[in-house]
Amino acid sequence: MNSQFRFVFGILCLTALLTITVYLRTEESRIVYRLCAVNAQQNRQRQQLWQKQIMVENLTNPAAVSKVVAEAQESLP
Repeated sequence: MNSQFRFVFGILCLTALLTITVYLRTEESRIVYRLCAVNAQQNRQRQQLWQKQIMVENLTNPAAVSKVVAEAQESLP
């Protein structure tokens, strides 16, 4: 009777251990996926910010203004 109880207890512990292992691996996969998604979003936002920064620098840079004026004068008949 005692050895049967130990066997059942061992099987229950093993089952619980495997269930917890599967749960933790699933959660880890979800966390890694979220981390990758957030990193991708940050990279997209960083690229958009750089593009806007370049646009502002082109608008405020006197050389760029001179270039635009020169191009406009060349296109006049």
